[in-house]
Amino acid sequence: MDLLKVGKKFEAVVDDHEYECELLLPKDPPPKLGEEVTITIPKTRFKLKPEQIDRWIGRFGVVVSSTKFVEADDLRGMNTDDLTCVAKLRKHIPGVLPAFGRKLSIRYPGQPLQCNKCYMFGHLRKACEKEALEWVNYVKAFVDEVDGIVTRDMIGEWQRIL
Repeated sequence: MDLLKVGKKFEAVVDDHEYECELLLPKDPPPKLGEEVTITIPKTRFKLKPEQIDRWIGRFGVVVSSTKFVEADDLRGMNTDDLTCVAKLRKHIPGVLPAFGRKLSIRYPGQPLQCNKCYMFGHLRKACEKEALEWVNYVKAFVDEVDGIVTRDMIGEWQRIL
């Protein structure tokens, strides 16, 4: 994967050793809406069914190839807990979704940046100057923003809190 230097330098301490680091981002351009995109859903821990994920992805586009488990490279026939699917997007998918009572991570090449502190797009947590948004408030804002696209049962356990 080609990386783009952002120029933001920071220090990190790992095992009592200090390192000077520079923020790197993938160079992948955002996919054009309507293009087929391979979506990765990492580390589901088998807690969500592929059909549930297809239902969420279908809210942002057309699922071309249903969600399936990724086979492990070193163990033939064994599945990892990562899932993939192919979809034609109508709109970009946030990096984290409140799906069926779980925090569902979504990744695809060129996906717009999303901060996991304020949940806004266009920057990452390290560069965030906004106040932190609690997860429950993100879920509420998410449901309010996409009203009609997301049904309450798709949210799961958090619907009781809202």
